[in-house]
Amino acid sequence: MRLTWQATSKNKCALAYDLVDSCQCPRVTPTVTPEAGQGNYAILRPKDMLFVEWTASITGRLLLEASLLKHREHAFRPYNNLYVDLPPGAPKLN
Repeated sequence: MRLTWQATSKNKCALAYDLVDSCQCPRVTPTVTPEAGQGNYAILRPKDMLFVEWTASITGRLLLEASLLKHREHAFRPYNNLYVDLPPGAPKLN
C-alpha cells in the first residue's frame, strides 16, 4: 500500500507499508526427506516494512529529501515439526 500527499505546491509526503507473512518450510529434495529437513525451516511473523518520504523543492535548483525505513522481522523455529507426525517417544530431530 502506498499513499502520497501533496501538502503544498513545494512539499510532498509519501507513506508505504508492506506486510509479508511467510514460512521458510522444509526444503525437500530428492536426497533430503521431510524428516531429515525438520530443522531447516523458520516461520517469519510478522515481517513488515514502513517507508516514509518527504520532499521539498526549495528553489528551482535546490531539492530537499528525507526518508525513513523501519523493518520489523521476528523469526522462530517451533519445537515440534508442523509437517511430520512422529510417534510418541520418538527422538526429536532438531
